[in-house]
Formats: sequence, structure tokens, C-alpha cells
Amino acid sequence: MHLVGEVRNDSPDNVELVLVSATYLDGLGGVLGTGATYTEHTILAPGQRSPFDVMDLDQPAVADWRLVVTCTVIPDDPVQQLTLRGMTSWVDDDGWHYYVGEVTNSSIANVRWVRAVLTFYDRSSTVVNVASTAVLADVLLPGQSAPFRAIVRAGPVEGTLLMVSTDAQRTSESPVILVAADPEQEVDGNGWQHIRGRVVNPGKTTVSVVQAVVTLLDPAENVINCDSAFTVPSTLGPEESAPFDVVFRDHWGGWVLYRVTPFGQDLGMRRAGRGALP
Repeated sequence: MHLVGEVRNDSPDNVELVLVSATYLDGLGGVLGTGATYTEHTILAPGQRSPFDVMDLDQPAVADWRLVVTCTVIPDDPVQQLTLRGMTSWVDDDGWHYYVGEVTNSSIANVRWVRAVLTFYDRSSTVVNVASTAVLADVLLPGQSAPFRAIVRAGPVEGTLLMVSTDAQRTSESPVILVAADPEQEVDGNGWQHIRGRVVNPGKTTVSVVQAVVTLLDPAENVINCDSAFTVPSTLGPEESAPFDVVFRDHWGGWVLYRVTPFGQDLGMRRAGRGALP
């Protein structure tokens, strides 16, 4: 069961940790159960809205509900909405809806934990579905881009108005510098598209959780599809390299250009707390 809607910050302050708590009621007003979730956007400025989705795996028939919203006031402003481009969508054979595109860091700060948030409205501007997904990147510098792929497996989609927003957090951390080398493409006997190559660590520190992100683009540079794969091994020491193989099993036709963007994490820097802002 999904209980979806929006929270609007009607206070004069910036707030975070916006928690929506639900109490489910039967036809006589008796309590059937409870649930809770945080809003999709981390920080809400005055007047800003954010969708939410309270999910419950096993809830009997609900006749009504009560909602309570709690939050914490903070001095920090939210990261401005980042730039979205090249978005396309399709439906697979199982009826799942896919939405792909790119997010560009159009702010003046380094950002991480970047997500694309999808809010679906009906004709009366009521929220009927919510989805979100992280971009395929760790830290984005100003001007850097990363793709995303959101999958909506259930809930209303057809005949709705879709609004896409972004959420991110500032960081003093910089992305790890990795280089993609020797890329090549091949379609195998199953009709699957492979983008292969190597990721090179040109730096002086060990990088872990190394992935190669591939973005397939059409002639107008709209995103057709995107995916990622870990290198083998996924930890690279200084000047080491490892191969990757990103496989697209469906919805890859029509691409004329692809981009390979590797990323990983310098866990030593993170343990030292260099990612924290004062």
C-alpha cells in the first residue's frame, strides 16, 4: 500500500528531517497500524513543496488516515534545483515505466547524494505517484553531469502530469579522478549491447567501489538509456587499471554516441572526515 502526497513548508524557516507519520484507521475510527517516511527533498525552504510516499507491505483495508508532520529547523539553504536535460521514457514488456535523463550541477558548490525526484499529478493536481532515484555519480563539481534511470513499477502513470525535480547536498569533497580507456562496443549473439573498456586510476591513492557509467545518446543527445558496472577488481591502487563491461539487454537501439564516465570512492578521505562541511 502506498500513501502519497506533498508537504509544503508554511513556516518562515528552512527545515530538514521532514517526517510524515501516518495512522491508518478502519471504518469505525479504530487504529489499524502506523507508518512513516521522510520527504523526498532533504531541506525545504519556506514555501517549498516535497512529495512523500509512505509504504506498507501488509495493511488491511484502510477507510481513513491521519497524518502528522515533524521537522527540524536549520540555518542551511537547500541546494538550488539542478539542471535536467535529455529526458526520455519507455515502457517494458512487464509494464514498468522507465525515465532516463541527465542532471547537471548548475550550482556553485560541489554536491553529492544527487537524486532525481518524479512526482505524478492527476488532472486535479493531486499527487498520485512518487518515484526517485540517485544519479550514477558520487560527487559532482559545478558544471559536471551524470545520468539517472528511474523505474516506476506500480501506481498511476498514464494520463498524469509529471514534474521532475532534484535533491542534493553540498560537500567539501571533490570527485575522485579516474580515466576511461580503450572503449569498444559489441552486440553479442543474444542481441545485447556491450560497452567495454578499462578504468585507470592515475592518482596516488587507492580508490574503491570503482564503476564505469555508460550513457547512450540519440542524434539530439537525448538519453536513450544508461547503466553502470563495477570494474573487476573494483579497487584500484595508484596507476592501476581494471576492465569493465556494461551490458544493455534491451532499449538500446538508435544510439549514435555514448559516454563512459568512471567514478569511485577514496575511502581514506571519507574516514578522515574530509567530506563534512563546517
